[in-house]
Amino acid sequence: EGKRREHQLGSILRKRYHHFLDNLYTPDIVDARCSDFSRTKMSLELVLAALFPPRGTLEQWLPGLNWQPVPYNFERVTSDKLFFGNMVCPNYKKSYEKYMNTEEGRALINKYSKIFYYLSENTGWNITDFVLVFLLYDTLKTEVFKEMASKEYWILSATTKMKQINSGHLLKKIIIDTLSKINGTLNQKLYLYSGHDFNIASLLIALGIFKQHIPPYGSCILIEVHCIRGQYGVKKGKQMEFRLGKALRRRYDKFLGKIYTPDILEAVSSDTNRTKMSIQLVLAGLFPPVKEQIWETGLNWQPIPYSALPRKQDKLLLGIYCPKFNNLYYDLITSPKMSKEFEQHTEIFHYLSKNSGMEVKTYWDVFFIYMCLKTEKDYGLELPEWTNKVFPKPMEDLSIKSYGLLTATTELKRLASGKMFLNHTFLHMDLILHLSYTKLTMLMDLKYAFKFTTNYSKSKDFFLRFIIKIMVRLSHSC
Repeated sequence: EGKRREHQLGSILRKRYHHFLDNLYTPDIVDARCSDFSRTKMSLELVLAALFPPRGTLEQWLPGLNWQPVPYNFERVTSDKLFFGNMVCPNYKKSYEKYMNTEEGRALINKYSKIFYYLSENTGWNITDFVLVFLLYDTLKTEVFKEMASKEYWILSATTKMKQINSGHLLKKIIIDTLSKINGTLNQKLYLYSGHDFNIASLLIALGIFKQHIPPYGSCILIEVHCIRGQYGVKKGKQMEFRLGKALRRRYDKFLGKIYTPDILEAVSSDTNRTKMSIQLVLAGLFPPVKEQIWETGLNWQPIPYSALPRKQDKLLLGIYCPKFNNLYYDLITSPKMSKEFEQHTEIFHYLSKNSGMEVKTYWDVFFIYMCLKTEKDYGLELPEWTNKVFPKPMEDLSIKSYGLLTATTELKRLASGKMFLNHTFLHMDLILHLSYTKLTMLMDLKYAFKFTTNYSKSKDFFLRFIIKIMVRLSHSC
């Protein structure tokens, strides 16, 4: 029922903004954000599934599956000012305690002291404020509980300072994005935020329009700006990623079991739209809903959350963003040895520079142009005539050489894919050997998917010895 409600919300948004959003989804049309909780990630995926169903032959990548992946972003709770300003700000707790010690705060507690005592006696909890009452509300939905639980919303934003910390960051972002859109500096048409009931209540309180209630699941606030002027990933690529998920399902079907539960999987992507879409496609093929999990007839898909760190923080999948790596890589490509090697390709570098308008000096430059041309070809677009001479060969061969340069030395190997990646793998290996319930770790990087399971004791022992050997050799990193 909850899944249907979120999906229905997406359908309502699609119906309301159909002409504004157009039919085809493109990554620059929406900025979707959520808190770092599985339920808010799944809720957002459900809304996006209904809001951007695949349209026509261009987006319909698998007959019979009326769904396409749409990426979203989030921050860790410890740094998420949009959804958890009251937890991130060190001054909020002081403000909260200060208010609760005021005459008004004490009067609220005294008013319900008998009920607090009654609840403590019967639940075994030491209930002295509205926080625990709020947690009990979902189980005991009575009018008294509703009144008491909703008091916590007011307390969380009781003073101007508390309002600013609680919902000020989100409201500020909404205002800045609105002004940027009016000024013509933003491409996005839609901003989606998937948070919690207290986010809804806090924002309404900050706006001065909150009526005492508990926002039900699937509630939303629509903020519209009127009177304003006025493919990332392809069908073939989507089918390939989906088939990878189905292949993993066939291989590990008995090991994983039929039913998806959040504790069975850790899915990690790098912070790019295409890898986020890719991992959603793999997960769709890997965990199709079984009979009891089908929540919408005709839609053979269920939302599964993933994680992604910001690029500059991601040493697990994007070690190449390490400053030390960049310096070493620059030293390598400007070395006499590599300069001599690049000279052998002067003719094609010059040809690409002349026709693409981009200065081409290295294999990486060739790779960038090659991927642009490949994407256009996969979309079915006609390539410029000048590409016939160099695409796909020899551009493909030179592009492949760029991978070799990223790990050309021992130090570059350590930084690009060494310590952090292997530490993560080793940690999960250790957890599984100690009967952890996480059965599958999936890491989706820019160009590869890494899968790791332990099915037989022999493979465990072999992999463990393999990891130990590599960990010894790659013991130093950035």
